[in-house]
Amino acid sequence: MQLIFWLGLWLIAMVLQSTVLSGIAQNGIKPDLLVVLIAVVGLIWGWRPAVGLGALYGLLEDLLVGKFFGLNTAAKLVCGLAAGLSEKGIYKENMWAPVVVVFLASLAHDLVFVGLGMVAGLSTASLAYSFMRVTVISGLINSLLALFIYGPLHTSSRKGFLRRGIWG
Repeated sequence: MQLIFWLGLWLIAMVLQSTVLSGIAQNGIKPDLLVVLIAVVGLIWGWRPAVGLGALYGLLEDLLVGKFFGLNTAAKLVCGLAAGLSEKGIYKENMWAPVVVVFLASLAHDLVFVGLGMVAGLSTASLAYSFMRVTVISGLINSLLALFIYGPLHTSSRKGFLRRGIWG
């Protein structure tokens, strides 16, 4: 049942990203809802569920829109690892915890995406520009979104539908 929940969240995030958020994007700057979800899962449940969800979401994204297959999978997997490793050392009730973790996970995601993009032969100049300018601002936007996503998932992890873990 929980797998259906996480697949439903992926579908909602992908629809929002390809419609509403693409329409308001400026110079490539837009939030990545999948990165936010993966990073929040890492903060709440740790690196193993976050890496699994990152790999699943990245694979599905690669299958749907990936020009270079595996690029999203690797970047989202690393995002989950980066966020999940913070789980033990952060006080989860602090409202700034998801902001900081999502920002750092966004940076890790984009670093892997840009690095592998360079290896795959994407334009080096545009990737470097993208990383320097777009990544920081997108990471800040992702961090703000985390404030709205973290609360409901954290509450559900303690006394709701997700209390048995991400995979139930």
